[in-house]
Amino acid sequence: MKALDFLIYRARYTAEIVGPVVLLLLSALFLYSGALFSESVPKFYSSSEELLGQVLLMILTPAFLATYLVVAQRRSLRFADRLVASHLVSSDPTDWLQKIAGRTVLFGVIVGFLYGLLFNLLPEWRNSFGSLGLQVQSIVIGQVFLWTLVGLVLTYRIHTAMCFYRQGKVVPVDLYDTSKYEPFARNGLDDVFGITVLLVLTILQALDAEFRLGNYIYAWIVAIPAAASLLILPMLSLHRRLLAHKKEFLEEMHRQVADASRVAEPDSLIQIELLMQHRDRVRHTSAWPIDLSIAFRLILFIIIPPLAWLGAAFVELGLDKILTGS
Repeated sequence: MKALDFLIYRARYTAEIVGPVVLLLLSALFLYSGALFSESVPKFYSSSEELLGQVLLMILTPAFLATYLVVAQRRSLRFADRLVASHLVSSDPTDWLQKIAGRTVLFGVIVGFLYGLLFNLLPEWRNSFGSLGLQVQSIVIGQVFLWTLVGLVLTYRIHTAMCFYRQGKVVPVDLYDTSKYEPFARNGLDDVFGITVLLVLTILQALDAEFRLGNYIYAWIVAIPAAASLLILPMLSLHRRLLAHKKEFLEEMHRQVADASRVAEPDSLIQIELLMQHRDRVRHTSAWPIDLSIAFRLILFIIIPPLAWLGAAFVELGLDKILTGS
């Protein structure tokens, strides 16, 4: 764990090196096995383009995930430092953010490995790996490695989200200036961005202009709940506290307005008006630490994958028309 911690948080060029290294190693594996740029395709593949699309996905996705893990964790550490600099959190982020139990990481890796093995491989491949050709064996290795890496990345990101969740339980609550809580939202926004990129990469599986639901469904089962959870979890405890504080404040304002209404004096009308204006201002204050720029980016990240899939569908229709001459 110390070596992994060093690579993720302290080694200077990890982000610049790890992605290209993974890319080159996987490319070499698939080139050597004949799965990359091959005219001959294994059973269950209908074309060389379909095989190429899946192989490219198994090359690019792990390379992105390895880079993303380092970049995202370091950005989370900077978000945590901002909370310390704003005097919202007093403890050192190296104590409450960086530290993760080795057994937790091992559990995530095992879950990812099993998910790739049990749900993303054909039973014929899973049950007779030793008798498979090198081309198919490389595909099996690529799929299992991809999902094992997904398990590792999700373990770190869930751990990080939980760290922010716990800090949200103790930071001072201020309804009038929620901009100081922006790191809680930014941390989850990074994960939505990462998952958006991964979902867009899945379009590579339609390289032969065919949409096969089975190629996407298991990725969606993981990606969509993960995106929602990693976005909301870091700021959920803070949101609940802001919401409770807002409810208490509004109840107090209602009481003050009611008390002022009982006094039949001209000054009381002015006081009532001021109290009602203040109450309305607080009522319209969001209990989520999300400003317009974060909301805009979030909406953009959400609509990008459907637009990409829609674009792929239009390309498929266009190719069909060109090839059929209709």
